[in-house]
Amino acid sequence: WLGDKYPEFSITMLNVGSLFHLGYIFKLLEFKRFCIDNRIDIVQTYFNDGNITGVLGGRLAGIKKIISCRRNLGPGFWKDRKILFIFRFLRRFTSLYLANSKATKESIVRSERIDREKARVIYNGLDLKKYEAIDDTYRRRAREKAGFAESEIVIGMVSHLRKDKNIELFLDGAAQVSREYSDLRFIILGEGPHRPFIEKKIEQLGIQKNIELVGAVKDVTSYLAAMDIACLTSNGESFSNAIIEYLAAGLPIIATDVGGNTEALAENGFLFPVGDLDNYLNLLTRLIDDKNLRVQTGIKGRAEAMAKYSMDKMVNAYESIYTEMMEKPGRFH
Repeated sequence: WLGDKYPEFSITMLNVGSLFHLGYIFKLLEFKRFCIDNRIDIVQTYFNDGNITGVLGGRLAGIKKIISCRRNLGPGFWKDRKILFIFRFLRRFTSLYLANSKATKESIVRSERIDREKARVIYNGLDLKKYEAIDDTYRRRAREKAGFAESEIVIGMVSHLRKDKNIELFLDGAAQVSREYSDLRFIILGEGPHRPFIEKKIEQLGIQKNIELVGAVKDVTSYLAAMDIACLTSNGESFSNAIIEYLAAGLPIIATDVGGNTEALAENGFLFPVGDLDNYLNLLTRLIDDKNLRVQTGIKGRAEAMAKYSMDKMVNAYESIYTEMMEKPGRFH
């Protein structure tokens, strides 16, 4: 996407290994040299390894405009005290922090002891063009392709299969409502290390015929178009791309009341406390029973996604910050 908009866009891989290995210092110096040789004005970093390498290497190269991005609920959320200590140390070399939700901003301000004025929020963006094509005909064809009957209500989730996503709650919910409704289908899109435990749980609950683990999917659009209800049962979220995809596909959403979920779904979804199966089941049965509620909620959420979460909107927000840093550098010391 960036390559189409910016022909000069390119990628250079440093292949940095462990941060706590002797060879790391050579990678750090390689990044420093890259910045100097290419006359880099602004360094922007993502994720723990990048945040550390980018800030240190950028400062070694003499760069004073360094943006450090946070896309989780801060190092304190991951309970890695070593990384948290390093991040606090790097505050003095960091010009600006960008979080992808208000919840994440508040978390890093608190855990990393950052000056609140140095932290801003830019929500994730999504290429929405392919979602604009979703209409009744598209949905019907998507359901036929996936093998879903018109009478079935399809309930799905897009998630990395790991423990903190609490997919077990989604499965417990599937087992309970399947006893009351005969026309339900459940699907999970995604892959991850927790898959063996999920498969075992499905077998223990006896819902093999009701649920499908689709695995990793390059483009989830047609699967989302085939769904009637979307869920996210994770124990914590910064700002979930799955939520944006659900909204753009026009789906009613049930999600845990955490992090960016709360911001995205305050008016366009249904939230329940982490781990609260009874609350989740109440919301799920309400949507199963009320097709009009599903449709109207999906329409409203889709309109908001198109207005707030486009890739262009996100890129423009970043561009505005870059311009501000170059034109008013005094604000970022």
